[in-house]
Amino acid sequence: MLVAVALSGLGLAAPEAVARDKDLTVVDAQVPFVASIMPVGANAIRVGQPIRFKAVSTQDGWGYVYAIGASGRVTAWAEAIRLKAGTPLTLPVRGRVARAVPPGGYETVVFVASKNRLKGFLGGLSLTSPLELPVTSFGLNAALVGEIGPLPFGNAVRAGAHVRVIN
Repeated sequence: MLVAVALSGLGLAAPEAVARDKDLTVVDAQVPFVASIMPVGANAIRVGQPIRFKAVSTQDGWGYVYAIGASGRVTAWAEAIRLKAGTPLTLPVRGRVARAVPPGGYETVVFVASKNRLKGFLGGLSLTSPLELPVTSFGLNAALVGEIGPLPFGNAVRAGAHVRVIN
């Protein structure tokens, strides 16, 4: 959202007035830090089918994506991936494929966007290939809260999405 402020003390004006009045300056209002993630394609897929997600953040930063399967298995899909505000990140990244695995149930994907590069599970290294982690869903949440505090937090935000996996 753009707000035009009259420097000559006339008050507020519409942004289109900026081109006509040299006494006006456009001030970019603070953009809230918001993250979003959603499945690409259907919300229900069969075991063996490819599974993809798109994530986006309203601010530049670093992205971290984790999947929690119906079995409780936790997989890191991405860590320390550079985010550009408003530019969707499709996961898995180009050239990689992730497939729905048994058992059937719900796959939960967690996207964390942070203004600061986090240590994550790989000590701050970038990850673009799915990697199974030696933690449960509770361990994942505890690790995230331990590193960045309860969310939402000033420097990080979190979003989630679900896909139903059918046997």
